[in-house]
Amino acid sequence: MAKAKKSDKAIKEKIKKSDKSRTGGIFYPTERKIIERLVKRLPRYLTPDRMTALSIFSYFCVGLCFYLTTFSKWWFIGVPIFFIINWFGDSFDGEIARYRNIQRPRFGYYVDHLLDSVGAVFLVVGLGISPLMQVSISFAIIILFLLISISTYLAVYTQGRYKIGYGGVGGTEGRIIISLFAIVSLFFTYPMNLFHLFGTVFTAWDVAGFLVSLLLLFMFILGVVQNLNYLNKIDRKTYKEISLSEYWEKSIFLNRLRNSEFGKLMSGETMDAAIKDWQKANQKKKNSK
Repeated sequence: MAKAKKSDKAIKEKIKKSDKSRTGGIFYPTERKIIERLVKRLPRYLTPDRMTALSIFSYFCVGLCFYLTTFSKWWFIGVPIFFIINWFGDSFDGEIARYRNIQRPRFGYYVDHLLDSVGAVFLVVGLGISPLMQVSISFAIIILFLLISISTYLAVYTQGRYKIGYGGVGGTEGRIIISLFAIVSLFFTYPMNLFHLFGTVFTAWDVAGFLVSLLLLFMFILGVVQNLNYLNKIDRKTYKEISLSEYWEKSIFLNRLRNSEFGKLMSGETMDAAIKDWQKANQKKKNSK
């Protein structure tokens, strides 16, 4: 029971620490100031759960707008509108919970990031089933996005750091770029065909999607390399290399301890303490020689 409580506390601390250490895009500092001012003025009926629901609904609507451009390019107007609603819901769900002191750190962390991933799938699938983008390119984007998400969430667990922006581009900057591209698309012949290659017509959205895929791949590889280097440095500080003879001595001691009647009754913590005592005694013996 005590171990479970300790584990729960550790998880909560990691989530709180990740919230404080999160880094975003170029608009993140300005965005934080706006959110901190507005959160105090929001009506009580706007609860964290309702804001989360609004966020995922607007993601679905953005994807739907992309698909509906198949029938009329004027549906592009819906993309920036629903992205504004999405930003509002996504930015304020956790902020409201913190301001009103009704946090559910583990529940909120799980739901928020799960629905962000589902929302991204809605958005990219909407593009992929429209004439704007090849399905293969949209699949590449969503696969790489989910890989980066997995790497980011693992970094939160292992480092307590939450990075939501790369190269000055975070969620808000991404929404702005896609919205601007959608507005510009209104002034060109739909679906903005550029060239033919191997019997396939590629649009401006295909080219943009391909470049985004390359950027996401670079970001994923860079993030993984940085995380591995950081974790390797941290872990190397916690252990001391031992000689082969010391390794065999320790292995023999552990086997004897585990197979003894006393060792079978030991808990994991007691076993660790016994190993540390043995190591200290062994070190003293060597020093005396």
